Formats: sequence, C-alpha cells, structure tokens
Amino acid sequence: MPPFYVSPVAKGIKDRVEALFATSDKLYLGTNTGTLYIYSSEKVEGSDEPKLILQDTKKSFVRRQIDQLGILKDISSLVVLSDSVVTLFPLSTLSTPTVLTQTRNASVFALETSVQYELSDGSYATATQSGSKGIATVVTVLAVGCKRKVVIFRWHDGEAQPVKELALDHTPRAIAFSTPHTIVMAYPPPDNAILSLTTMALTEFVTPATTTVSNNPGIGMGMGMGALTGLGGYMGLGSKAKFAAVKIEEGEVLIPKDSTGLFFGVDGQTTRPVGIDWPASPEETVYTKPYIISSFPPNSLPDLEALNTTAIAAIATPTISNSALQIRSALSLQPVQTLKYPFIEDPTQPPPPPPPATKLGSASKQPTIAPHTLRLLTSSPGTGPGAPTFILSTPTDRTALANEGSTLWTLIMHPWQDQISELVRHEKYADALALLGVVSVQPDPTKHIQGLRGVQLFQEGQFEQAIDMFLALDMNPAKVIALYPDSISGRLAAPRERWIKLFGGEVEKPEETKETKEEEGQKSIAVVEGAGDEEVQKAVTAVTGSPPMEPQSPPASIVGSAGISSRIKAGLGAMGVRDEAESIKDVSSSKTKKGPDEFTLSTRALGTFLVDRRPKIPAALVPFGITAAQSADLPALSAASVDELMALPSAPLSTLTPEQLVRAAQLVDTALFRLYLFTKPSMIGALCRVDNWCEVVEVEEALRARKKFTELIDLYRGKKMHAKALDLLFDLSKEEEDPLDKYMSSIRYLQKLGPEYLDLIFKSARWIFEEKPDMAFDIFTAEEAELPPKKVADYLESIDPMLCIRFIEYLFAERQEESTTFGDRLVELYLRQTVKLKKERSSEHERLYSKLLAFVNTSKYYDFDRLYALLPQTDLHEVRAVVLGKLGNHHGALEIYAHKIQDYTEAEEHVLQTSLPD
Repeated sequence: MPPFYVSPVAKGIKDRVEALFATSDKLYLGTNTGTLYIYSSEKVEGSDEPKLILQDTKKSFVRRQIDQLGILKDISSLVVLSDSVVTLFPLSTLSTPTVLTQTRNASVFALETSVQYELSDGSYATATQSGSKGIATVVTVLAVGCKRKVVIFRWHDGEAQPVKELALDHTPRAIAFSTPHTIVMAYPPPDNAILSLTTMALTEFVTPATTTVSNNPGIGMGMGMGALTGLGGYMGLGSKAKFAAVKIEEGEVLIPKDSTGLFFGVDGQTTRPVGIDWPASPEETVYTKPYIISSFPPNSLPDLEALNTTAIAAIATPTISNSALQIRSALSLQPVQTLKYPFIEDPTQPPPPPPPATKLGSASKQPTIAPHTLRLLTSSPGTGPGAPTFILSTPTDRTALANEGSTLWTLIMHPWQDQISELVRHEKYADALALLGVVSVQPDPTKHIQGLRGVQLFQEGQFEQAIDMFLALDMNPAKVIALYPDSISGRLAAPRERWIKLFGGEVEKPEETKETKEEEGQKSIAVVEGAGDEEVQKAVTAVTGSPPMEPQSPPASIVGSAGISSRIKAGLGAMGVRDEAESIKDVSSSKTKKGPDEFTLSTRALGTFLVDRRPKIPAALVPFGITAAQSADLPALSAASVDELMALPSAPLSTLTPEQLVRAAQLVDTALFRLYLFTKPSMIGALCRVDNWCEVVEVEEALRARKKFTELIDLYRGKKMHAKALDLLFDLSKEEEDPLDKYMSSIRYLQKLGPEYLDLIFKSARWIFEEKPDMAFDIFTAEEAELPPKKVADYLESIDPMLCIRFIEYLFAERQEESTTFGDRLVELYLRQTVKLKKERSSEHERLYSKLLAFVNTSKYYDFDRLYALLPQTDLHEVRAVVLGKLGNHHGALEIYAHKIQDYTEAEEHVLQTSLPD
C-alpha cells in the first residue's frame, strides 16, 4: 500500500487556477483572471476525503492574475499577491483592501506564525530557546520578496510592529522559513541567501555545482544519467524547475536545482551528506511530512510498471507518457510512490491491466490519454502532516479545457499504521523505523521492527550493527544464535529463509514464481525475435541516441546460432548496459571471495553479544539465590524444545522469571562454548574451569572430536558428571605408557571428590588398585576431601588386607586417630596377616610381626582382653607376654620371657618397668 491516494474535490473549473490556500473549513482559489473562488470544506463522517461546496465566486476580485494567497490569522486578513504587489483583505468582507505599498515589484511571499516568549531584554525566543520562560506571544511574520529587496512585516498578538526592509543584490524567487527567526531566499541559481530576522544579518551561499546524490532507481538496467545525455527529449531532460525553497523540518530547507535537490541549514551549509537525484527537473516540489512530492511533465519519469509488459523493456526503460507525481521519503530520499495521470480515484481499485506486448516496432502503443499538466498547490509548505496538498490537473488542449475544465484533487494520506504495516510487509524496515521516528502509532511497533531490521542488517553482512541492535533490544539469545550454522547454534539453527519469520515478521509471498518470470522473459525475447536487424538497430538507437558499435565479428557458425537476443545484448554492450546474468556472476564471485572474512566478522559479532549477556544474566539470577554452581541440579537445556526456547521473551532481564533466566544463561554459555571451539580454542579451558551454564550434551561430542579431553573433563567436573569424567580418564589411560601419565590424572580427580561420591570413588579406583596399588593408595590420603575412614578401610580390606593395614597405620600416624575400633582392627589384621604370612613362609612375616609387637607394646588404643583372646596358644609368645603385662599379669609375662622364649633380658627389662617385688 503506497502512502497516498487522490480524490477529486472539485471538477469543471474553467478558469486557470494559479494560487490556493486552505483553512480548516474553507478553500480559496485564485485564477489568472483575478477571480477568487471560495469553497466551504466539510469532513465526511467515516472518510478522510473532504467535501468542497462552492460558497462564493468573486469575479474580478483583483485586476490581474492572482499569483499567491495566504491568511493572516492575527488580523483576520487574506493576503493576495497580484500585479506585483501584496494586498490585505479583511476575511469578513473581502473588501476595503489595504495595499502594502512597500511591496511594489513583489514576486513571492512567505508566512510564519509561532508562539514566542518575550524575554527581559525585549527580544523574542521560541519555547526551545527560552525554556518557555517569559511572556507568551503569538508572533506572525510576513516576508515579501521584491525586486532586489526583502520586506519584513511583523505582528505580535495582532499588533503591527515596525516594518523592516533590506536591500539585496538579487531578487528573491522563493522564500521559506527555516525557523521562526530565519528565512531562506532562493535567487536565480546558483545564488541563495539566509536572513536572520532578529539581527537582519544576511548570509549568502551558493548551491554547489555537484554533490553526492541519492541513488536513483528510476533509470534501470544499470544506466546512470550520464548514459542518457544524448537522448534529447527522452526522459524529459532540458525542462527547468520553477524556483523553490521548501521547508522540510525545523532548520532545514530543500532547494531544487535542475534535477538535483539539496538540503541546507540556517548556516548555509548542507545538512545531509546526500541530496535528491530526480530523473528530470521537477516542475514543482512541496513537502507533506514526511514526504517530498514533485510534479513532472510527460515522458520524464520511468514507467517501472511497464518494464515486464512491453517488448521495448528488453532494451530500454519505458517512460510515463503523461504528467505524474513522484513521492519520496524525506527520511531515506528514495521514491516510495509514483502517481500517474489519469489518477485512480478508488484506492482499493487495482490499476488497469497493461497493454499486451506486440512486435518491437509497435510495443509502445497504448490507449491515448489527452496530455494534462499537474500543478501542486499547498496551503502551507513545510508544515506537518495536517497541511493539505492539492493537485490541479488541466488539459493542455484548449478544446478539452473548454469542455471539461480543470479538476482539483486532494492528496490523502493513508493512516500511519497502515503505511508502517505495508513497509514491514515489504521488508522495508529502515523506512518503517524512520517513519516511526516522526510519527506516533499505538501500539508502538518500534521494538518489533527494530528486531526485524537487525535481521536484515545481519543478512546484509552488517553484523556489528545487527548485534548492537539485538543487545539494545534485549533480544532472546535463542533467536540470535539461530542465525548461525548448526556447528555453532546446534539444534537452534534456522535456514536463512526462515529468519524473518523467526523474528515475528511476515514473509512476503512472491507475486510471480521464478518459472513465471522465465516464461515472461521468453515471451519478450520471442516478440523481439520477430524483429529484423533494422528494427533492432532502430530500437537501440532510440535508447542511446546513436547506432550500436559494430562488435568484432565472431565465426559464422556462432552468428548463425546466436539469434536476436544475442544481437540485442551486443547493442546494449556498446552502450555500457551490462547483462544481468553477468552481474549476478560478479556478485556471487565477490561474495565467495569475502566469505571467510564475513564468517570471522559474524562470529566476532556473536562473541560480542554472548560476552555482554554472560555476566548480566547471572547477576539477574542473584536475587533468586541461583548460581551456576547449581546448574547440574536444574532442568537441562536439552529438556526444552526449540519452540519453547524461541518463545523466551525479548525483554529486560529484570522482567524475566528465574526459569527464563536459567534458560537464557544456558543458551548463552552453550553457544559461547561452541563459538570458542571455532574461533578461540585456547579460551575453552578457562570456560570449563569456572562455574558455567553450558549444556554438556550440546558440546561434548564437539570437544571429543577436537580432542579437547582436558577441557571436557573440567566441564564434566563442573557439572558434577564425575562418572563420565572418570570413564573418559580410564579410556585415555589406555593410550599412556608412563605410569604418571597413566594413573595420576584419575588419582587426582578421585582425590577431589567428596564423601557423597564414595561409591563412585570405590568403583573408579579399583582398576588403579589392581594395576598400581601403591599409587592408588594416595587417593585416600589426600587432604582435599575427608572420606568416612571405616568405609574406606572396608573397601581396602576387600582388595587387600595389607592396604587396609596401611590405611589404618596412616590414620594413627597422620590423622592422630584415637579410636580403639581402629586399634582393635589393626592388631587383628596384624595378627591374621602375620599368621598367614608365616604359614606361607613369606619374608614379610618378620616385618609384619615386628609391627604387631611394636603396636601392642606402645599403643593404648586397643582392647587388651579382646586381643589376648585372639592370640594363639602355641605361637606369638612375645605378643602374649606384652598383652599379659598390659592386663597386669606380670607373672604370666615373666614366665613366657623366662621359660618359653628364654629371653632373660626382656624378662629383666619387664621387671624394671613394672617394679615388681622380689
């Protein structure tokens, strides 16, 4: 849906209208004969179209042509420029005129009304300048351009102020108020001037001969304006634009010069890096916020609708045969609509079907429409969207003019919401956002469209700008990650054609399929194929102004098989028009060459997004008492479907629920892991060693594939997936030969596990005990975690009682164990193993027996009676003697020393220690 449609408001006007001014309820028309038409304007309920009723006709209102009209509300007067002088007429009677004699030889005037504030020094300032301080005053200024001078009339709350005049070097041809205190005057090009109404200081400036202009898509087929300089009347070149100075926004005025429009500020400098590049010189230009509307004579604008329907379009861009209006966005400066005469009155009515394609010689034949001129008439150029714009269509033929007269049309703007929706539907997101910057729509779709614009920027390779927009919008991380290949995004990956829909946009259905376009192309070629060489020569000459250059002759066999389409391409090649297929090849080749760079830039941008989100999401979880250390105890990311993840809100983190924040944290860390695998492998280790929200199942295979085993083990540890880590360590040990490399990684891992993982420790340590028990023993002697000693002792005894003995010895020696439970167990193990080793005639028997004897002799942490009951009667006499001594049976001990083992030294020592009587 284009922004405007037209509706006729008055028909059959036989006089030539030269001036118009509209108020909320009246419309004044001035003619070339000095007649004034007064219409009453009424709003039709349920319609935006005004209804005009002719209220009065004042024949010979003035003696000469009425050139310009305006209204001074402060003094309720109609301002009329006629016969090179400005005259004021009371609105109530439109009689007893007041001629402003200072305005003799006047050529143009401009009006401005504003609320200003009188300051303490007697000066006046706008609300912005004064901060709304001072006495509010309605200030009206009438600036009149006369022969080599400008005259300034001023009213304060309806009271006339002294008139000011300033002599000029040139005669103003157009005047516009840039601000309430500044006017811009357009002289004959290239001269212009800016006048400060406060100081009456004049600043002259020159319109540059050349400037950077906006791209003009109206030419087509790769042809710039330079390619058309030899076309004479083609495209309507050579016509001169009327003098104009059009206020766009506060402090900015558009000055057309030939086919270029430049924007100037209050300092005389250009306000924009680019200007407007019209296809030809516009006849008139007005501004209806936020659109620039220009009228063009016949054969000035390209007829883009006819490109696919006429055979001549195969080699030339057809033009609109009648007058037309081109409407451009003042924000992007790009054309948004072309209104061709005759206008379509009903906005819902489709345009008439194009004429069928014919042979080349008759391809341009269309139903004949009488030429009309179009005049743009607006009451207050440069004001807001409420300023009405009228179009006057007049037949150029005198007979037609006498019979049907002129028609006055009003340009009606579609509702802002409809315009924005249409722009979004056509994926013109930048234009929609620019429009939203100057209008207000409820509900406000700005954030939604900004998200779509971010996707579009991403598609265009502007990754940093896209990511910056996503960050500003607090975009759902799942959607951003989905823009990347599955190597980074995993199951979230979305194909390019689904990106817009993913972000809530509509995917426009193409009006014609590729096959349809190919069929149309073949039809056009078929039509042209029917033309002879002479007709092709004529067609190319019509476009270029000269016959095509003769290309080097190819072999006859090639000529015979090429056909007319090849000859047309040769002709177009001579005039610099490139074949579209070749252009596509170049673009494809260019994209291929810069692919790696684009990947680097895109992943770098993703890193920016993820690194920004990573600390902020955990910070938002702090008030809920949730940290990454708890991630293993929370629902896994893999438990959520893709649809659930895409449904996470794009909203400030402070507004999300704990569940939503956890999902966002999981998404960010998982994507960051995948990203670093491709771009910064050295960073993976650091990520794995700290608490994180990464979903292991999403990255473990990628880590394995890249042999990032250390990092994977650290990740398992952080997620409390210790069994997986230990299984991986076991698998890796099979490839090692050095004992330190083979066992120590598993040992160190097991040493750090707490008592809650005791069963896993026992299970995972067994293979080490089986292969290297001395090294494995260190698992239970580390200081990192304190395990229940009884269970450890039981486990070790199940493997080898000697390991259990070693462990209990460690408890007494290093951990200052004082439990008789472990003492009893130790002496029992000593006893049992000593007897066993003695039977086996093991050399270890003596060493273990010595330990038993030393322990029972020096320790008090065992049950003497219990041990005595366990001792054999026929062996281990020294131990029995010590135990008897501990029990107080010294005579029994001495009997063993003296009689059974006949160790009199020990017997003597025992007597001395116990101080036995003779």
